Amino acid sequence: MADLRKRVHSMLGQNNNLKNNGTVKHFVQEGFKRRTIYDIIKRYEIGLPAEDLPRSGHLTSFKGKILKRLQNAAANHIGVSQRKLGKTFGVAQSTIHYNLNKIGLKYYKRQKAPKYNKSQLEQVPKKCRKLRREITTPGTFIIVDDEKYFTFSHDGMPQNGGFYAFDKEDVPDSVKYKTKEKYPKKILVWLALPAKGISKPYTGGTKGPAITADIYINKCLSKLRSFIEEHHAGDEYLGHTKSSQIIKKNI
Repeated sequence: MADLRKRVHSMLGQNNNLKNNGTVKHFVQEGFKRRTIYDIIKRYEIGLPAEDLPRSGHLTSFKGKILKRLQNAAANHIGVSQRKLGKTFGVAQSTIHYNLNKIGLKYYKRQKAPKYNKSQLEQVPKKCRKLRREITTPGTFIIVDDEKYFTFSHDGMPQNGGFYAFDKEDVPDSVKYKTKEKYPKKILVWLALPAKGISKPYTGGTKGPAITADIYINKCLSKLRSFIEEHHAGDEYLGHTKSSQIIKKNI
């Protein structure tokens, strides 16, 4: 490729009046691709030499000990980013990305979970088994219901977290400030989650810190009863509902 570039550069330098299409036509007749010749002409016009410029020498693909070092630095650690690893190994972020994929390391978002110490974690399964033995029988079904709220506001989306401006003081208040109501309007989605499936959901608007007794009794409880009558007729079940009552009943 360097020899071809030298020939094209030489022809362009010796014939100032020669048009680009004439140069391209000449080398196409020799069997070279038209796109290749145009790329070389572009290099010539912007002042790049015919020879390849020195490369940085950074490794694209890690091997052996370097790959093992990358694995040890990235796997099962918090606060690790591809950019930080790139600075550590003296390579671009894209090189780190390539090598992490090569060894099969994937990025996962941390999940929220209650904070327990080692002693508490050991006690959890024991106490759960004890609780089940004392208040249930092997044939008892446990029924739980819960709700989730979704707001109408889009301010929580990452792309709406900031804005561009020439002067921050000249920005409208609707853009500058991310306002938040104490009790914003929300969509309520309620479900019962028994062992034999999922009840019909209730979806409706609400405004307040939590579900109200009126909504729960008139909208949700009827769906829970219908599900129990359909799927748990004759069963012994234990249900903890939002009315804060423990119900144990044989139908």
